[in-house]
Amino acid sequence: MGFESGDDQILHNIKKIRTDIARRFSSDCRKLGILVHGTFILGLPGETRKPSRRHHFAKEINPHTIPGLPGGALPRNTLYKQAVDNGWLQEMKRPISWKDKGCNSPRSLYPHLSKQEIFHSMEVFL
Repeated sequence: MGFESGDDQILHNIKKIRTDIARRFSSDCRKLGILVHGTFILGLPGETRKPSRRHHFAKEINPHTIPGLPGGALPRNTLYKQAVDNGWLQEMKRPISWKDKGCNSPRSLYPHLSKQEIFHSMEVFL
């Protein structure tokens, strides 16, 4: 399940499901004996250097596995369009896809968060 963030405004910005729906989904899965693999994206537009709600939300829903991935702007996703529209996308010789080696490396440059800060937040989160 792509929980992505614990902040409803950030989730709204990237057109993902709200935290109340994610909570219900996680709870329903547990009741049915379904293991929850919960992924979170780090470095989404709107995040700050302050500790995020994502950490508290992840603890609250307590998925069985919990990887944190850097925000990646992949073609045809909302984040990609936002990155292009705002000039955040790194120049690339060709668009990336899920098949590319290292596709989980941040491809977007946010004026308020560097790649180093995003990777550091991954270390802290995990």
